[in-house]
Order: sequence, then structure tokens, then C-alpha cells
Amino acid sequence: MKKFDCLFLRPPSIAKTERQARQVLLLHTLLSVMALFMLLGIVLIVPLFAPNKIASWIAMGILLVITWIARVILERGNVQMASALLVGLSWLIAIGFVFLSGGMKSAGVVYLVAAATMGGILLGERGAFAITLLSLSAGLGMVGLDFLGVMLPRIFNMNSVMSWTALALSLVVTTLVVNYVVRDLSSALAMAQAHIETRKHAEAQLHRIAQVDDLTGLFNRRHFFELVHPAVANSPPASLFALLMIDADHFKAINDQYGHSVGDRVLEQLAQTLTQTVRLNDVVARYGGEEFVLFLNDISPAQAHQMAERLRESVAAHPFQLDGAGIPLTISIGVAMRNSANPSCSLDPLITRADRALYQAKQNGRNCCVIDRGEP
Repeated sequence: MKKFDCLFLRPPSIAKTERQARQVLLLHTLLSVMALFMLLGIVLIVPLFAPNKIASWIAMGILLVITWIARVILERGNVQMASALLVGLSWLIAIGFVFLSGGMKSAGVVYLVAAATMGGILLGERGAFAITLLSLSAGLGMVGLDFLGVMLPRIFNMNSVMSWTALALSLVVTTLVVNYVVRDLSSALAMAQAHIETRKHAEAQLHRIAQVDDLTGLFNRRHFFELVHPAVANSPPASLFALLMIDADHFKAINDQYGHSVGDRVLEQLAQTLTQTVRLNDVVARYGGEEFVLFLNDISPAQAHQMAERLRESVAAHPFQLDGAGIPLTISIGVAMRNSANPSCSLDPLITRADRALYQAKQNGRNCCVIDRGEP
């Protein structure tokens, strides 16, 4: 069984979240400071400086008991009630000091503002509102007494030791509260930044999903059109470019014989081979199924044919390896050129012509290239 810390030496281990841990530590520190102040007052300040020692001892003893009760409640895990007791204790000290130092005309009014601020920090908006309302009510009462000519006792003044001790306590409490607020704000900013980074990552993932084919890692058909359509539509009339439609030969037989999982791995290897062979500024994408599309900008018909042959030879030279055995893989390619003979060429007719050239390549026995130069 855990031994109760009646001397306020350690903060209780009751927090479940980081923010609650900071609040418990703040409460523990404030209560410890309050208790130390009360003990100092009972042992040293009251005997030396208080005009009415008996009344001062009784008042500080009551406040010390309230502080200890608040610490017991905090130890039991009721952070909200301990916060309410601490705020109420601070308000009683502040209002007592104001009352005994001449009323609302004294500098002790600052302590009421500090108590209201503490109520807002520890208890939220309702706590701040309640303490502010109580302070206004007490203040109006003191102003009314002053208006009626009733003299309030002026036991303390700003030059007295007790007044300066109370001011020091107020500064310590204010420093602790400000430190808590700064840490809380820093934590909130860190959490907000983490949330923003998480959201950015999620948006980047969604953006990638919208652009990239999951299996091959290439651009998908939709993003290919988004990239290439403006390039074709805005290209100068004299510019040269080519579009290649690529199809894996006899891919259905690979799926039927080895299964779709092996077929997927074959497509992954094919995509990797295409990516490693093309130029950096070329656009390669998965068009659908076992078909791929490649856009070559600023390229002549001869260069486009050389690129197509290089792709075909590279794929044929790297059979897919499965359990030590190679699965032969070849591709057929249809190439459609845009040149000065048809400067008004757009993307859709270019794809149609490349698809037609691909069909002709398959008719020619597969594992070959056919070029449609777009000439009349």
C-alpha cells in the first residue's frame, strides 16, 4: 500500500495524460508554496510583526488546514476539486489582504486579479468568471462601506514585512502559473504542428494514390493524361514527339499457368525495366492491365524507333526469374509520331494511331515495333 506524502515532498502519480501531469505538478507546487508560506507566517512573521497575534495564528492555521485538505484531495486523484480549493484559498488570502490593508484603494487589489487569473488557468472560463464575480461583489461591498464612512481596518501597509511577504508569494505563484501556461501553450502548439504534419502526410498519400498505380509504382492512366495533354496541346507546330503503346505478349498465359500473383510480379519487373530504360524527361505510365504508355518529347522518328527497339530488347533480355527458372517475356510496341506534316495533332488521335500500330505489331507476330509516322 502506498504511503501518503503528508509533507508535500512529492507530486502524486495520478496523471493519465501529459497535460494532466503538468496540472498536477502545478497544483502540487502551489500547494507546497502555500503551506510553506503559512508555516513561515505562523512561526516567524506573526510573532514578530502581526498586531493581533491570536487572530493571525487562527487565520493562518485555518488556511494551512485547507491547504493540507486540498493536498489530500489531490492525492486521491480529484484534480478538479483540489484546483477549486486552491483557487478558493488564494481568493480568501487576496480578499483578506485587501480588506485588512484599507479596502479597494490599496495595492492589494492586484492579488484579486491574480486569483481570478489562477481560477481561469486551473478551472477554465467558469472558474475565472466565478472568482471575478466574487471579487467584484466583495469590492463593491468595500466601496459601499467606504462611501458610508465606515473605516476598514488598516492592519497592513505596503511598507510592512507581511505586505512584502505577501507580494513575494504572489510573484512566486504568478511565475508558476505563467510557466504552466507557457508549457501548456508550447505543448498545444507542438500537438497542432504534429496534427498539421499528419494531415499533410495524409494529403500527400491521397495525392499519390490519385496519381500512381499501386502495383507498378508508375503514373496511372488518369495522371498520364493530366501531364501529357497540356504538353501536346501547347506544343509549337514544329515540335516533334512520339507516343508508344506497349503490351506484354501472351500475358494471359502467364497468369493462367503461374497465377495472378506471379503475373503481378512480372508486371512490376516490366515497369522497372521501362523506367530504367527511358530518359529522365519521358513520361511512362500504366495504361491498364498489361498495357503501358510512354510519351517521348522532342524526339525524331528515328530516335523514337531506336528507343522502342531498346525497350523491346531490354525486356526480352531479362526473363522473369521464378524458383531458379526464367519465364520468357516479350513486348509489342506501337509508335505514333507527331511531326510537321500534321501539326494540329492532339493527344486522343495520337493514342488511336499508337494503338493501331500496336495491333499491327501483334499481327506481325509480336515482339516487334511498328511506327505510324502520321504522314498523309
